[in-house]
Amino acid sequence: MKNTKSLILNTTIEWISEKDYREISLRTLTNSIGITTGAFYKHFNNKEDLYYQVSILLSQELTERLNLDITADPTSELLKVAEQICLLFQNEPYLMAFIMLNQSNNLDRQNFVFLDAINKLIQRVNPTKNEQSNKALFIQLWSFIQGYGALIKNGVTNYDRGLVKNTLYKLLEK
Repeated sequence: MKNTKSLILNTTIEWISEKDYREISLRTLTNSIGITTGAFYKHFNNKEDLYYQVSILLSQELTERLNLDITADPTSELLKVAEQICLLFQNEPYLMAFIMLNQSNNLDRQNFVFLDAINKLIQRVNPTKNEQSNKALFIQLWSFIQGYGALIKNGVTNYDRGLVKNTLYKLLEK
């Protein structure tokens, strides 16, 4: 039973790495694994539930992959994260589009390790500010990284480390 769920999750992650996640049909996914749609529904309520659970897994993997350290200098750590995410958008565009742009995340910090870590870094870089100020800073940083990453993914621009660094420092008022 658990192996089937893991197989579905892992296959979905493989597919997401190779193509736009919105193009994945449930029927094609289940057929490729050799299970029925009924077997799928024993583990997931629907495709959105599958994407939500995949998002949680990928959030954990991204945190580990980026070697995110919430105890490090928060400005340096946020810059490192921004740079690495932009490079991942360049090198793994479909995977990053799913991680950063799919709607299943909905900024749910409790289940998404990556978002929680970013928020903790923002609180450390902005310790005297109130929660509303930190939320605004998070949205500004997140919007820049997502937007710039999407431009890189779509070939509109190439990654520019100086641009990322200057923008991050302006947002952090450094």
